[in-house]
Amino acid sequence: MVLVRVSLADREPEARALIKRYRTLWSPGFVLLDHHETELRRFLGFQQGPDFVAELRVGLGKIHLLHRRPEQAYAEWRAVADLDPPAPVSAEALYWSGIARFQQQKKSVDWLREYWSELGERFPDSRWWTHADVWGN
Repeated sequence: MVLVRVSLADREPEARALIKRYRTLWSPGFVLLDHHETELRRFLGFQQGPDFVAELRVGLGKIHLLHRRPEQAYAEWRAVADLDPPAPVSAEALYWSGIARFQQQKKSVDWLREYWSELGERFPDSRWWTHADVWGN
């Protein structure tokens, strides 16, 4: 991962081109891209160190999954899901953990049910539980 800092106040043509290209509307704003410059995550606003790292790890997990590395994706997401106290993105990470296991285990729905049941137990008020509740749990 490469981090590039660009200020919205920067008037240099190179900086202006990046701001325009990635439609940066406010700062601090973060856009996570893979090596093909495919955007995989975007978030706004200052975050304390552990929450910022958790956001980055969720983004790294998406990069791994996109490039058919579900084991590495799972490791990133599970680490974020297991944070104590949970990060603001821990519920999302647990949701994606189930998807990574689903892809690893030859598309077994049982893996989704296991992880998403945990999601409902730990984060019942999260929008990620709403997304996962496809079986009417």
